[in-house]
Amino acid sequence: MTAVAVIGTGRMGAAMARRLAGAGHDVTAWNRDRSRVEACGVPVAATARAAVLQADVVFVSLADDAVRFFE
Repeated sequence: MTAVAVIGTGRMGAAMARRLAGAGHDVTAWNRDRSRVEACGVPVAATARAAVLQADVVFVSLADDAVRFFE
């Protein structure tokens, strides 16, 4: 299946991560609050950059453009 990165696991990002993983995709996620990703039941990346490096597809679901994730 497809390697997918989900950046941001709030309400929408978490739902996408769970559905994609349930469909058999290889999902890795990152969120500023690690516990939000852990609640999704998918592998947690240490950084947003680490999540996207191995992904074929990247979903970004952030609250606003003030969120900085590539520091």
